[in-house]
Amino acid sequence: MKKSIILILFIFICLNLYSIKFFVNTKNDQKITLQAIFNLGVSMNGVTDVYGLTEYQSIFFKTAFHIEDFGIGFSFNFRYRLIAQGFIFNEKDWFIKDDPLQTFFTYMDKIDYIEYGDKTKPFHFKTGEFNYTTFGTGFLVNDFHNKFFLPISRENGFFFKFDGNNLTKLKIFQAYQDIPIDFTFFIPDLCDPDIFALDLGIDIFKFTKISKNMSLRLEFASILDFNATESNRLSSLDGKFDNGTYRNIDSSGYTTKLWGFTFPLSFVWEHPYFRLNPFNELSFLVDFNNNTVGIGDKLGIEGRFLKLKDSGFLLGLTAGFIFSSPHYVPYYFSSNYEIVRKMQYSKAELGTFVYFFGSISLYALNDNLKFDLSAVIPLNRDYDVYDMVAKPPVIKLMGRFTIEKLYIQNAKDIPDLYISLLYETTFNEMRTEKYVLIDLKGYKKEPIKLSSGNGEYFIESISKNFRYSVEIGFKYLGAKIRMLIGVQHPAAMTLETNFTEVNETLTPKIDLEKYGEDMQKFLSLEVSFVL
Repeated sequence: MKKSIILILFIFICLNLYSIKFFVNTKNDQKITLQAIFNLGVSMNGVTDVYGLTEYQSIFFKTAFHIEDFGIGFSFNFRYRLIAQGFIFNEKDWFIKDDPLQTFFTYMDKIDYIEYGDKTKPFHFKTGEFNYTTFGTGFLVNDFHNKFFLPISRENGFFFKFDGNNLTKLKIFQAYQDIPIDFTFFIPDLCDPDIFALDLGIDIFKFTKISKNMSLRLEFASILDFNATESNRLSSLDGKFDNGTYRNIDSSGYTTKLWGFTFPLSFVWEHPYFRLNPFNELSFLVDFNNNTVGIGDKLGIEGRFLKLKDSGFLLGLTAGFIFSSPHYVPYYFSSNYEIVRKMQYSKAELGTFVYFFGSISLYALNDNLKFDLSAVIPLNRDYDVYDMVAKPPVIKLMGRFTIEKLYIQNAKDIPDLYISLLYETTFNEMRTEKYVLIDLKGYKKEPIKLSSGNGEYFIESISKNFRYSVEIGFKYLGAKIRMLIGVQHPAAMTLETNFTEVNETLTPKIDLEKYGEDMQKFLSLEVSFVL
């Protein structure tokens, strides 16, 4: 009996080390490619933050079936705990008592993806995870994604894109011409559909004879959030979750009607030695619950320089200005949206602001390698409505580094490599103030000079709404490695502040040790074998 079990396991593992591909001939002597993919691996995952430690290990089996450009994949994770508490099997991955809806979601998540085409095809759709997505210049929707809760929880989203510039790549359209129109639509989570976004773009100059080195692109983008006050592990302000999960469709339902829409306009003129791209984006943010409308405008220019053969332009510089009215927040739907989701909705934007923004970018390998660092700096200040004291200016920093495909000319057997590093934070002036006793009734605030003993204010001030994540994918021959690691700032984090009294002066001191413990640190490492 034991020998039979060992033999079955051996055959099962061997099957998972290979993909099976075969062809079917049609009546027109055309071949249809059919492929079955098997993948077996192990992973370690963990998250620790203000809510404590959540960790598990897993053995996973993934299988996928493809017919030409269409494919469907399944993922079966057997999660358990071995390191911290001994062996504990996670039965909630298969059945949730007295909660049929969450049980249904559990089995929906075992569909790893349903996919057709890729970004080089005119039609492409995919369920599951989707990559960072920006509409227009990113003034409203900037690097949005559905990877906020990984590796502990997964959003099962839907992404669709039509690109008319690749239309003739389909055989049925080869007799026609490409059309310069594209359309994008996504839902971050089909099991909790509270955010919907779309983008429609057209390149007007493609209809003219001057399209060789110039383009004029018009866009309309729209995004709706029907649950902007959602309380989840990242957005909760008081540490309480809606229904204990980010999927709260059965508990709170639709609580808000927040609608953002934007009109990006971009002109590109390309010269053999440089490329200029002046742009403008006019955006609106409508809150139907509070009957408010916010308006913002982003005006700037990007230059690309230092063109290299077989690589494209190396250097990019961008600069411009942003104007925003009350109730509008630039980059509202950004890569840290789940962190600020509830906070920025509940915060009243009372002022009119002018910002300066700038960025420096490096490109290589025809933009397959990108590095970008940008900053948004306010040029005026808001005032406290109670004592009319100027509030510290809030500065936004964003950084990104990606390698989408490693390509070296004339080189063979290059491994598939994918790297995505994303950084976003806001920070204000350091808390340069003390509390001085003025009489028996209380204290007043006065500025203090920073010294070596005030370093905790610097740490706290540069980590507002902070999210830093690195995703690495590596595949060579039959081995596949995927790693996700990062740090982010849950909205429920509070500062533990102690006051030291010297000469009738109270100076606040932040507990940096606890501050670091409450930051969310997440890690996932997968190792598998597939061909």
